[in-house]
Amino acid sequence: MHLEKVIAGYKEHREGITNKTRFQISKSNRSQIFKIKVTMKKNVGKIDKIIRIVLSILIIAFGVIEQSWWGLVGAGIILPAIMGSDPIYPLIGLNTNKS
Repeated sequence: MHLEKVIAGYKEHREGITNKTRFQISKSNRSQIFKIKVTMKKNVGKIDKIIRIVLSILIIAFGVIEQSWWGLVGAGIILPAIMGSDPIYPLIGLNTNKS
């Protein structure tokens, strides 16, 4: 809700600025316009983390042994486990974190 207001205010502000004055925005206005807080909620549970870590280690090892790009796939699987947040989960409505 707050993010939508900030974006709407930025669009209104930008429409009112001509090309000549676009770069004359004061620093205080910039901080208000671009003040968007991004937070990632923890949505990867303990069992999910363990499965991801084990699976990604196996895939990375396979990629290194076979000298293929599979190691990158394993790295892509382990990153959400380390961070504790998977950016795909909110899109599909999934949350394995119990707390």
